[in-house]
Amino acid sequence: MAIYWGEFYWGMAYWDDGYLPVVVTDRTQADVDTAVRINNKRIELGFDGLTDSEKESWFSGFKGDYNYTDFNRVGQAIQFLADELNDYGYSITVIAKQDYDESYIITLSDMINMINDIKAIKDKFYGTTVLPVTMKKLTYENANNIEKLLYEVSTYIYYMKQSFFYCGEIYGGEY
Repeated sequence: MAIYWGEFYWGMAYWDDGYLPVVVTDRTQADVDTAVRINNKRIELGFDGLTDSEKESWFSGFKGDYNYTDFNRVGQAIQFLADELNDYGYSITVIAKQDYDESYIITLSDMINMINDIKAIKDKFYGTTVLPVTMKKLTYENANNIEKLLYEVSTYIYYMKQSFFYCGEIYGGEY
């Protein structure tokens, strides 16, 4: 999957007592093809050479590229999950960079840090989704798996919190 710089809409989803960024887990090859086609057309003809529909797609963002907004969203999710797990006694240290902007050129070091942060959460807690070994030549499947794992971990944290009541541990001295 090529990395192009642009805009991408993203939001937050309420999750128990906090907010996990809405993750993108449904990228397809068609999304990649669309992003590449429109970007190549923009390079060849300039922005004015795009149709109104293509311009709208450009400004609303593509699921088929991986840009600074994706890195920010993943960084926010990493930090959210690490904070949640640290609150429950897991000792997880992450970098979780979240201040990328359109002018920042994401480095291999940034990518390695992101994968290492996610691996730290998976190793200290739990997760079954397979992560990419490297961020070189990132595929849409690997991009989906990165965010699927974050969602998976958030689901397990939710279930862990729900189990406290059933274990009689919701209030000290109650039982």
